[in-house]
Amino acid sequence: MNRYAINGTSWYQFSVKLMEGYIGDLCTTNDDCTVVSSECRADCINNTGTFECSEKRCMCVSGYSFSPTEHKCLANCTIYGDFFMRTYLHFISNGVNADYSNITLEQCQQHCVQRSSSVCRSLVYGQNSFECYLMGTTKLDYADDQWKYDQWYYEYSYYQRDCI
Repeated sequence: MNRYAINGTSWYQFSVKLMEGYIGDLCTTNDDCTVVSSECRADCINNTGTFECSEKRCMCVSGYSFSPTEHKCLANCTIYGDFFMRTYLHFISNGVNADYSNITLEQCQQHCVQRSSSVCRSLVYGQNSFECYLMGTTKLDYADDQWKYDQWYYEYSYYQRDCI
């Protein structure tokens, strides 16, 4: 199993490549991605008011968790792991207050992984506000109008927790 760092803040977990178009492979269009429920997307970083996008890679569609053992993007995991797949500048608007404020992304992810009251399946983190929203739900549990693009430069991003 290989681990890749994207922008120094998020870790993504990818398995040994079985075919072209696998999760983590470089791509140009969605047709290049062969895993069911995957798409071709860039992970963009805001850097002093400009956007720098990494090369496009095959990733699970937002709301789906990557299972390195099953080599699939799944709507639900039997057991969730410690890694997350980010959808940059997108978030779920569900009217819930932040679970944590003034923490880093790494601390937010750690809270998600360690939460024992209910399984944390995804989170939203504000890079500029340092707010952390833990969710026992995923994008798939919400109506399309609750999936928002962060046009206000708060830099909220959605993080889908991967399977083991």
